[in-house]
Amino acid sequence: MIDSVLQFLSGRDRQIVEIVYARRSVSAKDIMSELPEPPSYSAVRSMVNRLVDKGVLGRRKDGKKWVYEVLTPRQEVRQGELNRLIDRFFDGSKGAAIIGLLGHDERELSESEAEKIMAMIKRKSKKR
Repeated sequence: MIDSVLQFLSGRDRQIVEIVYARRSVSAKDIMSELPEPPSYSAVRSMVNRLVDKGVLGRRKDGKKWVYEVLTPRQEVRQGELNRLIDRFFDGSKGAAIIGLLGHDERELSESEAEKIMAMIKRKSKKR
């Protein structure tokens, strides 16, 4: 379900979700204070409530204010976003995405990262 929800998130919605992940539990006013070039308070509340309606965020009453929290583990959200990126830019090919990432720029992999990648490739290859 989260994959289908994430494909409809705007850039601003993603900024809001990142703020909520960082703070774990946060009010609309606090979200507004952390947004770059924030819209009005009512616009922030509207965006946050849309995220609640989509099932991305949860909310609970804390005294007189609503507090927003994430419902989906960060790793699940990351995986959904990564799958979307692979589908969009690499025609669904994980191999093409990996080749693109490794050949993209001069940033080197650490030895630990390279070992993890090689181990994953070996495991995935054996499953065929």
